[in-house]
Order: sequence, then C-alpha cells, then structure tokens
Amino acid sequence: MQMLIKTIKLSAFLILFYAISLFCEKETAGFSIRRISAAPTLPFTNQGETLATQEILKQPFHYLARGGQTFVFVSEDQKYVLKFFKNSPNAFVPLKKYHTKKIGKLMRDIEGYLLAFERLPEESGLIFLKLDTETPFDQTVTIVDKLGIQHELSLQKTLFVVQKKGEPLNSYLAHSNDVQSVFDALGHLMEIRRSHAIDDTDSHLAQNLGFIDGRPCFLDPGKFVNAPIQNREYPEKFVTWVKINYPEAHL
Repeated sequence: MQMLIKTIKLSAFLILFYAISLFCEKETAGFSIRRISAAPTLPFTNQGETLATQEILKQPFHYLARGGQTFVFVSEDQKYVLKFFKNSPNAFVPLKKYHTKKIGKLMRDIEGYLLAFERLPEESGLIFLKLDTETPFDQTVTIVDKLGIQHELSLQKTLFVVQKKGEPLNSYLAHSNDVQSVFDALGHLMEIRRSHAIDDTDSHLAQNLGFIDGRPCFLDPGKFVNAPIQNREYPEKFVTWVKINYPEAHL
C-alpha cells in the first residue's frame, strides 16, 4: 500500500512539473536568457558597422515575436528589431547527435541571413550581423521579455541580427488603397532576389515579406539559399493565400 501511495505521489509530482513547464513555455514563448547567451563558436565573422550598431543598442528593446529562427525584440523608438538566433544547443544535453543537429540548423539559419546581407542588404533592411563570439564586443543591452521582466544582457556570447523594423505584408495591405500595386512591387522584389541567385526555401512567403519606409523587403531571410537556377513561380501556399484574401490581385 505504501508503495502505491509513493507511486501516486511521484506521478502527481511529475504531472505537475510537466504542466508548469508547459505553462512557462507558453507564457515566455520559449525565451530565456540562458537560451541565447551561450552560443557556440562558429566559423563566421561579424558583418556591418559595429559603432553604429552599438549606438542603436543603447536603447531598450521589448519582446515582439518568436520566429522560426529567432526571438525578435523591437527598439523603444520602433525603428529597429533585434533578433537573437534561438537554435544554439543546450550545453546541459549530453547527446552528440542533438548538438550536431542543432548546430547544423543554426548554421543554415545564419547562412540565410549572410546571403541577404551580402547580396540584398537594402531589400532586407539588415544593418548588422553578430556572428562571432570570440571577437570582443563590449556591449550590454536592456531587453524586456514577454512577461515584462527587464534584463541587462551582455552581448559577447550571443548571436544576433540588427535590422530595420518593417511592417508585415498583411498589415501593409490592410491600409493600402491599391492592392495590385503592392503585389506588382513584390513581383519586382522577387525578380531582384532571383537576379542575385537567391531562393527562399520557406513556403510561408506571406509571413516573410513586408515593407520598410514604403519599399518591399524580406523581413525574414533565414531560409535563403544560393540558387543559380530556380523556379520562377510563387510558392503554392502564397498563391492560395493571395487567391483567398485578395482575389482581385494578379501575381
């Protein structure tokens, strides 16, 4: 009988622990300081102007969203976003296969941003890529997480992107007086991307496009790949999305 009671208590404890873990994951969107502040050393160098970036980072940044590759924070002046790469492996997980998989994913994400920075800096609004955890980067930034908790974060061991803040496509279309001109501008943006031998392997194109200062741009180039030869058609999901939401538009 005592064994049964112990088993029931242990099971109840594990269920409670699991429930609390799920609650915390939901409330924080999976973000934690530990998750972004112990990035591995990778074969990349920082890209962009360090001094200008450090000036931007003097203001607080507030939690905005969780993307496929990054946690996104917006600057207090609403002009910039600070994106922390989220796929660094957890040092406490002693599984080689896990670490290999996570680092491979992290490198693919970074390579997408590198392609955009090198070939399409204006069309992506990218300002700075912090990809090197060894070169001195003497800067801390104030970030406010999803729960409203403020953190002073040293950026030395982090991997991040500073980018101009764009308006998502859906939001931009909602107040546009000429929907067709928006899609015409996006078509021109796609041609520019193709001319630089870049393809986007993310099928959720509508979520990755937006406008910066009235110009179409790529908000999330994390799945860009080098592609000298590529399909000139829009992804099927994007075509379906346009047909459902903007049937009057022509791609």
